[in-house]
Amino acid sequence: MKDGHQRDKSCRGLVNLLCDYVEGDLVPEESEEIDAHMNECPPCLAFLNTYQKTTELCRSIQPEDLPQDLKEKLLEIMKKRQTR
Repeated sequence: MKDGHQRDKSCRGLVNLLCDYVEGDLVPEESEEIDAHMNECPPCLAFLNTYQKTTELCRSIQPEDLPQDLKEKLLEIMKKRQTR
């Protein structure tokens, strides 16, 4: 089993790949490595489950469901990110 430092390093690296993993955009070898890590790391598995549920919930929200002030804040955040 990996020591704590190695696990922390691989866990941080995993976070950078989660979107592609969930979307199925990784090559099979990368997905298999993540699957193996998830089998050995309950905290990462819990994080993945939360990430998947959050993604699912966000996709289910329709723009017309959002309050106007929230829409404006989100647009402001997106504009700021585009100018970086």
